This record gives sequence, C-alpha cells and structure tokens, in this order.
Amino acid sequence: MSNKITRRLIPVISALSVAAFFLFAALWVNGNFPFPIALSIGIVLGTGTYLAMAKGSPRKA
Repeated sequence: MSNKITRRLIPVISALSVAAFFLFAALWVNGNFPFPIALSIGIVLGTGTYLAMAKGSPRKA
C-alpha cells in the first residue's frame, strides 16, 4: 500500500472499530439501551477517534 492510502486507512479502520464496539456493548451487552441514542453516540465516538488519529497538514510557524 502506498503511504497516502495507509495514512487515511488506519484512522478510518480505528474509527469504525470504536463505533462498532460501542454499538455492540450498548445494544447487545446492555439490551435495554435505545437504538437511536446508541447510534448517535457511536457516530460521535467514531468521528472523534478519526479526528484524533488523522494527521492534518503541517502548519507553518
């Protein structure tokens, strides 16, 4: 894989795994968690994980 693809692929996979794990934990382990709330929290956690791991363009001082 090229460096450009790898740079974007790792944060995306991490974000999807965090969101999927939260949905699994909220909906299957804790069976009475409302689906719309679990979905919105999963999306927010996945987006936050992506933004935390994605490397932005370097800023010039």
